[in-house]
Amino acid sequence: MRPSAFALLLCLLAAACGADDEPATADAASSTGGLAATTDADPTAADSAADSDVTTTGAAPGACGDGRLDEYESCDLGPDNADDGACTTACRHAVCGDGLVRAGVEECDDGNPYDTDACLRSCAAARCGDGFRGPGEACDDGNVVDDDGCPNSCSAGGCGDGFVQVGEACDDANAVDTDACLTSCALASCGDGVVHAGVEQCDDGNDVDDDLCTNACVPASCSDGARNGFESDIDCGGVYCDGCALGSACAGNIDCGDGVCKQDVCTPPPPLMAPECAPAAVTAAQLYPQISPSCGCHANGAGGLTFTDAASLRANTVGVAAQMAALPLVSPGEIGASYLVFKILNQQSDAIGGGGLPMPIGKQLSAEHRCAVINWVKSGAD
Repeated sequence: MRPSAFALLLCLLAAACGADDEPATADAASSTGGLAATTDADPTAADSAADSDVTTTGAAPGACGDGRLDEYESCDLGPDNADDGACTTACRHAVCGDGLVRAGVEECDDGNPYDTDACLRSCAAARCGDGFRGPGEACDDGNVVDDDGCPNSCSAGGCGDGFVQVGEACDDANAVDTDACLTSCALASCGDGVVHAGVEQCDDGNDVDDDLCTNACVPASCSDGARNGFESDIDCGGVYCDGCALGSACAGNIDCGDGVCKQDVCTPPPPLMAPECAPAAVTAAQLYPQISPSCGCHANGAGGLTFTDAASLRANTVGVAAQMAALPLVSPGEIGASYLVFKILNQQSDAIGGGGLPMPIGKQLSAEHRCAVINWVKSGAD
């Protein structure tokens, strides 16, 4: 390149550089001039205008209570941030389950999701009938029906709770069995084994009509026109009624009044079948030595029939009524009317009212001694 041309190029470059520097300098001056102007004014004015809410509340920027909705806040009421029922003091909208009770809105708020404690997850206080089994409740079916498995008291349902439930005929909530409702919650009835005051006279709990208590729960009697009370026939026989007339049904001689029981019918008593004995006059003094080895007619002297001498033999038999039969033990001169003779001959069942075992108990008199007793009675039992 020629020197003159090179010089011209340098001049053009210098001119271009000078043109670019001037606007930059002007901009810098303008910028500097702006900063200087601001610096000359009140340095806090702009900040005061921008942060006036901070100055008003006294809260640090971004804190709950600064009146501004900041991150993690769903509401902010400002200086006091009082809980107004919608925004909590934690700057969160009030909801059931936050652990804070809203007056007039929530009955409770325990902050948990359980329905079995004192506060439901709906923030309602637990109560009988809410459908949840809460503290102190045996059940809670959430209805107002008292006669199902859970009464409205939420107590344990069942017999005795005062409510008639499925399977119960009654429930009077008491432990008295003699009223109209048993403790089993069954209605009182004749035959349940409990005598109900003012209604029944007896109740033996069975369906047997011929025992001491009839199926009408009335005691059997000897004049009720029915065969009951262990009677052998209608209103007669048995332990409690008089003996039956001849021809009546019987189970033993005790059931017959004027006869003996033969083949379950009261019949006239048969005559005594006495052995053939040679007639002889016999006294008690003569008889006692012959029967003394037996010591009496009853074992161990039962019934007073232990004889220690001739006098006791006579005193304990002559004119003395038999315990069962309708005859005296000894009727002087009458062997057919002396139960002692029936007993030693083992014919006691042929005597009116007689029965049991022959005498002496466990022993047997010889034919000679039996005739001695018979002759003693025939001789007048002296």
